[in-house]
Formats: sequence, structure tokens, C-alpha cells
Amino acid sequence: MNPSINKKCVVLTTVNAPTEAVHAFIATDYDVIVVGDRKTPDHYRALDCVFLDLSDQRAQFPAFGQCLPLDSYARKNLGYLYAIRHGYEVIAESDDDNLPKENWGKLPHRPRQQWRTVVAPAYPNIYSLYTSQHVWPRGFPLDKINASDAIRIEEQDGDAFIVQGLADDDPDVDAIHRLVFGGGGITFGDGDYLLASKVMSAFNAQNTFWLNRASFPYLYLPATVPFRCCDILRAYIAQYGIWARGGQLAFTSASVRQDRNPHDLLEDFRSEMPLYLDFHKIMAALDSVDLSGVDADLLEMYRALHRGGLIESGELPLVEAWLEQVEAAGRDAPA
Repeated sequence: MNPSINKKCVVLTTVNAPTEAVHAFIATDYDVIVVGDRKTPDHYRALDCVFLDLSDQRAQFPAFGQCLPLDSYARKNLGYLYAIRHGYEVIAESDDDNLPKENWGKLPHRPRQQWRTVVAPAYPNIYSLYTSQHVWPRGFPLDKINASDAIRIEEQDGDAFIVQGLADDDPDVDAIHRLVFGGGGITFGDGDYLLASKVMSAFNAQNTFWLNRASFPYLYLPATVPFRCCDILRAYIAQYGIWARGGQLAFTSASVRQDRNPHDLLEDFRSEMPLYLDFHKIMAALDSVDLSGVDADLLEMYRALHRGGLIESGELPLVEAWLEQVEAAGRDAPA
């Protein structure tokens, strides 16, 4: 595979043999980058994809790869760096249990155009725009689950730096929803929506498209927080970061069907506890940062989270190393 030919890629992590979803992603017009870990089998070497096993990761990113823990979703960061280094203009991300539908990768309006834009409330339940079922995304504040605040939509110009595609059947909900209502059986309606600046929604790493290079520093997945929190914390931080750069988050219709890998729901609940208890503290910490619209904003937001007792101090050197790698990868990227 010659990554200089195609400017679109999708980054996956897996510890499983190639699934139906992996083969389906390879059949799209996106290059596929698979980031391995200790349990990942070598089957991917025979496929038409870029496979970064641990030895490749050490060779290509010796310092940063050594910093990241093994058996961690944060190793996906190395796939993002590979994509930045090779000049991809669209970086998508998913997992091996999300089967792409025919509309996968067919993105809504870009760059700056008029959108149906969510302007209120500050924390809308975006799923309610796509279904009448009582369902909310992982990371939605628990004290808002039964709120009666109506979502207000206006036609506005906007620039989607990040687009979250939904997932049918077993979408990304929290463990509380699964424990109470069970999983699966959800089909979302159609629609494209932009979120106005200062309107916040959780988004995940399961069916997401990063469309503007100014958003790429915010791909960073934290390595010291619980697994079920890492992509959601990233989502909060990324929205503040792209707002400072004139960008916004958009949602679009379901373009994958999730055939969810086995999970221990009580363990998921335990891993999600900071999302349930600390949401408003996280927002307060991020609100306290004076953002300048530069890459270093990422580190300042993590420092604010650390001051608030919301992340470990060990995350800070990882963020610094990430920013150094992003800068180096950008220099190495083909014009």
C-alpha cells in the first residue's frame, strides 16, 4: 500500500483475528491502519492494510511508543501519528466490531457551509434528534438524562472539523443504560447536525472523522484514565480546542452497525465512574483555560485537569511527548 496515493485513512486497534468489519473497511476507498498490541495476531500482514505491530511501533516511534502502556487503547495514538506523518487529510477511526454500511465514509457538507445547527441547550442529548427511544450517549451528564430542555436548532454557517457518525443496533451508550434497558435493537434516523460553539456533546472513537489538520493534535487519547473514559475525555477537550480554531463538531446518520464484542457491564460501569461523577468538574476545569488556538492549548487543558485532581500527573509528560511527535510528523508529511 502506498499511503501517499490516498488521502483518507481509518485507524483501528484490535487484539482479535481479522473480523468481518476489518475486511469491510479494507474494501472501502480508505486506507486501513491497524495498530497492534501484545495479543494481536499476525494475520494482518497478509491483508491489504498497514499493520503496525509492537516492533514496527518501536522502530517508527521509539521514544513515544516506549512511553505508552501496553495492552492499552492509547496505543491507537501511534496510528494517528502514522497518518499525520504520511499526509492524510481525513483521519477516520473505528474498532473491529463496527461493520461499515454502504454510506460509511460519505461525509456531510464540508468545509464551511450552512448547517442545521444545535444552539441550545449547552449539553444536548444528540441521540434524541435521531430516535424517540430513551437513549443517551456515553459521557452524557447523568443529571441531564431526564431534563426537559428542548433542543433548539437554527440554520447557521459552520465548519465541521470533526464528524461523529452514529452506530445502529448497539450504539455507544453507557453501562447504566445497558444495565437498565439492555443493549441492541436501536436504529437511528437520518440527519446532519452541527453543534454551535459552546454547545457540548460527548463523541467516541468508534465512527469518527477528523477532517481538518488543525484538529489533528486533539486526536490524542489519554493513557492514564480508565478505558471507558479515554475517548470521552478526549471529546470534551477536542471541542474546546477546535472552537478556539474556528471549528465545530457535527453528527451524521448511522454509517456502521455495531456487533459489540463481549463486555462485563459492571466492569464497564466501574470504568465509567469519572464520567458520571466528574462531568461538571471537567467542564469547569476546561472553562478556566485561556485558549489561544495553538497546539499548546492541549497541554494547558491537561494541566488544568490535573490541577483539579481529575487526571494523574503522569499524563502530562505523555501530552508533551505527543505534541512533539505531532510537530515532527507534520514536518515529515508530504506536501
